[in-house]
Amino acid sequence: MIVARLLLALVLIGFAGYIAAMNWACVFVSWRNKRRRIDRHHSTVPVVTLALAVGAMQAWPFPSTAWFWVVPLIDVGNWTLILLPVALARGAFAAER
Repeated sequence: MIVARLLLALVLIGFAGYIAAMNWACVFVSWRNKRRRIDRHHSTVPVVTLALAVGAMQAWPFPSTAWFWVVPLIDVGNWTLILLPVALARGAFAAER
């Protein structure tokens, strides 16, 4: 049972890492398209890595689980949730001018 929980936790955190890497790739491609004046935006996926990391922490059979928080912290999709209110407020104030 420990091996099954270990494998499940590794698969979940691996998938979360894959999503975080793809989110960074979307940011890079969107930035590159903006520089080339291509009107194509690639969107990131927020919150999914957080849910997968929590699931991996629940499945992890050993006591140390603090390192699972690294993946949601480096994911740019989760940053958008924090920065979205700031960007919306900045856009609202810019529209008034």
